[in-house]
Amino acid sequence: MQGWRVVPVLSWPVPGLRQPLAHRRHALPLKPWKRPCQRPIRSYQEHASRESPPSQAIGPIQHLACPPWQGSQQEMEALQQLERRLDQGRCKGRYTRDTAVWFLRDRRLDVAEAAGKLEAMLDWRARIGADGLDWASVAKEAASGKVYLHPHRDVLGRPVVVIHVRKHVMGASPGADSQRLCAWILDAALAALPPGQECVLGIFDLKGFSLQNADLGFARFLVDALFTYYPRRLGQAVLVDPPWAFQPGWSVVKPWLGKYGDLVRVCSARQVGVEYFQPGTAPSGFGPS
Repeated sequence: MQGWRVVPVLSWPVPGLRQPLAHRRHALPLKPWKRPCQRPIRSYQEHASRESPPSQAIGPIQHLACPPWQGSQQEMEALQQLERRLDQGRCKGRYTRDTAVWFLRDRRLDVAEAAGKLEAMLDWRARIGADGLDWASVAKEAASGKVYLHPHRDVLGRPVVVIHVRKHVMGASPGADSQRLCAWILDAALAALPPGQECVLGIFDLKGFSLQNADLGFARFLVDALFTYYPRRLGQAVLVDPPWAFQPGWSVVKPWLGKYGDLVRVCSARQVGVEYFQPGTAPSGFGPS
């Protein structure tokens, strides 16, 4: 046929050509196949604990703590400037001096930043109606058992907020209801602060976590709440027994925390009960079995 080239089929042996392995007279014997040695898969808790801050102490993280208030002339002048700025706007009569002092401490006497943060907090509280909340307002949402204020403080005297993440299901309730419950719980925790203590302990129970609990929108709100609406009030966040399903969501949330990621510690339920509480005062499900 025109345009076609006939190529003869070669048969072995052909002088000058290398024969396939199967046709070699002195082919090397094949070694028997062995299953490759595999390392056991680590739990995500063990994996994530490597990313925890170097100091695994239960005490406050000093470089993230709120600077002390000495009542110096510089501090009082900054406080007066902040109050004048707030009273000239829509915040007049909506805050206390203690609140102004705390936000000023958080921003290290930067009046402009403290005013912006405090105004954002007041606007959020007005938006969800946080100032008029009572138990009846949040009872339905609290009935899920997703979060509660533990009746006992930890060994440092901090009020303890326990969050059962598996009980927070995406879309099960309006986001505003969850935000109101969060505000009610945190307000109650701050009201329970003993003299000399300024922070709360957050325990995030991740046992049984699944994809239906991976609510990144609410996680974004929690980051804003803890670092904008309640700045430096979280002394430490303990992630308890995180499963592998938690890893993808955590890889998204962790960068949002920035330097405040040092507040996070990953540990087991037993560690929480032994290290953070006096005997007999740990939340149910935490501590020695």
